[in-house]
Amino acid sequence: MFFDEALTQSIRRIGTLGLHEAIVSDHVMLYADIDEKELFQTQADKCEKFLKEDRKLTKDVPNQVDKIINNFRSNGSTYQAIEEYNNLDKTIYEALIAAAKRTIHKKSGYKRSPDLGEAGLKVNFWKSIKSSIYRRSPPPPATFKIAEKLQVNINEAMSMSKNAALKQVHKMVQELRAVQRGHHNTTKNG
Repeated sequence: MFFDEALTQSIRRIGTLGLHEAIVSDHVMLYADIDEKELFQTQADKCEKFLKEDRKLTKDVPNQVDKIINNFRSNGSTYQAIEEYNNLDKTIYEALIAAAKRTIHKKSGYKRSPDLGEAGLKVNFWKSIKSSIYRRSPPPPATFKIAEKLQVNINEAMSMSKNAALKQVHKMVQELRAVQRGHHNTTKNG
């Protein structure tokens, strides 16, 4: 399990369930208990509404978790127990998405600059091209879609040398940073 270093102070516990405790597999389930208040303290005003919505939608989840745990303990990893676990996971996921949709309003916040989006897309495109050239494999389907959006000839891009592709990535990163600086300065000054 990987975490961004900025999240570490909000993590309370990390652990694993036993082998076959949640799924019949040679893998184990990982979990992390994260203190929401600690995690979102810098974004409290934005996140509190989201958390309230999520809690409304998932208020019965702790009871369902207890029921599933007891079922696993009593009956082991049965098809029904696994199905209940998967249904609960789906419920939690859908609640998170619904809470996010309810708390996001187009009239608040800021819209990302089109220039910033395009610069980021160019970086991703050229990184994918560089990776494909280095691996001597065709680019993934998403790269073709980005090429079309950016109006870049993907065949010409794929015919570059490794060194030229690397230089192109560096060039695009520099362009992205310039756009970011320009965007930061305009939001700071305006």
